[in-house]
Amino acid sequence: MKIVCFECGQEMSASAVTCSLCGTILLLQLPGFSEKYEAIEYLRSGKQSVAFVIKNRSSGVYLLAKFFAKMSAVDSGEISILSNLDNPAIPKLVEILETEDTVCIVREYVIGASLDKRSVSMDETLVIDIGIQLCDILTYLHNLTPPVIHRDIKPQNVILDDELKVHLIDFGISRKYSSYALKDTMQFGTEGFMPPEQYGFQQTDCRADIYSLGILLCWLLTGKTDTDILTEPINQNLINVIKKCTAFAPENRYPSVNFVQEALFT
Repeated sequence: MKIVCFECGQEMSASAVTCSLCGTILLLQLPGFSEKYEAIEYLRSGKQSVAFVIKNRSSGVYLLAKFFAKMSAVDSGEISILSNLDNPAIPKLVEILETEDTVCIVREYVIGASLDKRSVSMDETLVIDIGIQLCDILTYLHNLTPPVIHRDIKPQNVILDDELKVHLIDFGISRKYSSYALKDTMQFGTEGFMPPEQYGFQQTDCRADIYSLGILLCWLLTGKTDTDILTEPINQNLINVIKKCTAFAPENRYPSVNFVQEALFT
């Protein structure tokens, strides 16, 4: 499949981000997009999507635009999930723009830094506070009907703002839990942070997010995802919490994030 640059007429593959001839950002050519928004910064491109920081021309508000191919795995899940979320720690969906082939999700833009880019040293107090805030967010998601499993808790998807408030982003591989499913229909995730069952052995539930939360806390303390290296001087209670979160078998983990939060408060 080919696409054509509106500015110069150059023909390119459908996966092209910018025009090879004039440099125009092709994805920003969605009908009505350029009239309403101004592209400020190209953020990243993943396996299925491309993201930009944009600005609303009339209000001056900064937002995030995420583009992906229609009917992709992202399209089938993320829009449905984001449309029903209402939590101050999760960027709100603003609008959806689409053509025959492309979908653009416009959402709130969180000013801050993802945990993998924070320059603030992570002492135990801050790590525990981040864990407790994430438990609040996950409690909200897991208590929805049906529950929403994020499935990609990792440093890049957790934003810490200037007031050290936590925000959870990127619901691209999130799913709604179904009591009738034996396993997930698609296996996605981030190596090192995803639980064993997310490789396709069984359906993921809230305990999958608990596993990833434990790995994240380990990473914040050590810079690594291997929980076997957790030793003193790290607080033994915190080590125990991480170990239980990251048990291989889901039934050996905490049954809900409420229990994780209670343990972190201890």
